[in-house]
Amino acid sequence: MSSIKYPSFIEAPATAIIGKKCFTSLLENLDYTDNDCIKYAISKALGLGIVVGGSIVKIPQVLIIQRARSARGLSVSAFTMELISCAISTVYNVRNAYAFSTYGENAFLTLQNAIITLQILHYQPTLTARDSNRPKVLGAGVSMLISFIILYLAPLSTLTLLQGLTIPISAIAKVPQIVANEKNKSTGTLSAFVVIANIVGCLARVFTTITEVQDPLVLWGFILSSVLNVVIGVQLWAYWGNTTKGKGDYRLPTEKVKVVSANGIELHAPKAVRPLDTANLGSPEPGRRTPPAYSPARGSPAPGSGRRWARKVD
Repeated sequence: MSSIKYPSFIEAPATAIIGKKCFTSLLENLDYTDNDCIKYAISKALGLGIVVGGSIVKIPQVLIIQRARSARGLSVSAFTMELISCAISTVYNVRNAYAFSTYGENAFLTLQNAIITLQILHYQPTLTARDSNRPKVLGAGVSMLISFIILYLAPLSTLTLLQGLTIPISAIAKVPQIVANEKNKSTGTLSAFVVIANIVGCLARVFTTITEVQDPLVLWGFILSSVLNVVIGVQLWAYWGNTTKGKGDYRLPTEKVKVVSANGIELHAPKAVRPLDTANLGSPEPGRRTPPAYSPARGSPAPGSGRRWARKVD
């Protein structure tokens, strides 16, 4: 059987992705019994898909926070530790000259986690309206940049040690979010798309790492991340639609409350409303008499109305 020849604009990128040997075996000779090349090609396809997906995977989370102007339910410590883990993994893979398809999403996740962390800091509640989180956000941004430069300049032996530490860091990074979800019985503004993409991406990374990299430090990191992401996914399903409103929280109505004074003047003012405690309705305090309901006779004025009636004299 003669081999198939391809134009250069197809052969060049395909060879760059799967190598000359597998390109010849799978595409030119159509030898689909070459299991090693088939596994390698699948791994490369998955890796490139993960990189492309990783470049946008947390964009929905960024947009949700920005539209809501709130990071309710998101743990700043969780995203900070995930940021550290992704940054270490990115630099470690770059310094070891691994293929970009095996780690490229970590570079994009580092940037996206940095943005989300700064958003959480920016939208944290302040004590007064005059207070601002801008100095905190600026300081955090500068610290991130300096830390990344120091990390990139660190010796390879130090990076290997830090890469080993990303395994417990990955676990610790997910734990605060898991605990917050369980405590609030809600996942807040956590994006379902991000959670599902994390699960699929980590499981695929386990396969690509076994096939291409065969680095136990990287492999166990992805295995642990897969397990913890599945836990968050189960919480997302279990608490879907729940909110994080606490018992007895105060809320402000969106419309003003109309108050009528004794002299008939209408006043409009916002009023803080506390949720009604229906459990205690109809249970007056011990020793306190409840006044009888007013039932006016026909033609008699309501008490406190300020209106007087005069009998007509013929």
